[in-house]
Amino acid sequence: MANESFIVTYTRPVVEPVDAAKIFSVAKAKVKDGVEALIAETVPAEDETLHFRDISASVCMMSEANAEKLRQHEDVAEVVPDFEVFALGDTGDTPECQFGSNSDEWAEDAHTEAYFRALQEYASYGNMGGTFFTPFPPMGPLPPQPWPFPPFPPSPRPPFP
Repeated sequence: MANESFIVTYTRPVVEPVDAAKIFSVAKAKVKDGVEALIAETVPAEDETLHFRDISASVCMMSEANAEKLRQHEDVAEVVPDFEVFALGDTGDTPECQFGSNSDEWAEDAHTEAYFRALQEYASYGNMGGTFFTPFPPMGPLPPQPWPFPPFPPSPRPPFP
């Protein structure tokens, strides 16, 4: 049975790497900081665990039997198989993702499309007589208001000739 990658989340909001090593029953040296590993773009060894302290989760390779055993641990909230996630949807050969080979170009096209769709909706509200974008009614001149402050005190210097 081959090992698979699993995501382990904990019941406590913050789990230190030392505690994660105890939960996994591995040496402390095998629990690596996940953020540092992602920044360095290193591929962890199969027996290493990537631990994300701030989100109280770990990613590790294990068999399904070990995952089931870990699910029964009192400090573990959930053990689920790891899977690849894409920020803008599936990057496969779907027609939605074929705007260009560059993801920035895809995002720019999506932004432009959304902008023009919003502009079209904005213009259609005025033609439908909707009250959402109607301007304020015209107003006449404002009536004179009394001065809210007391009059200025006389100047201490004499007036100019």
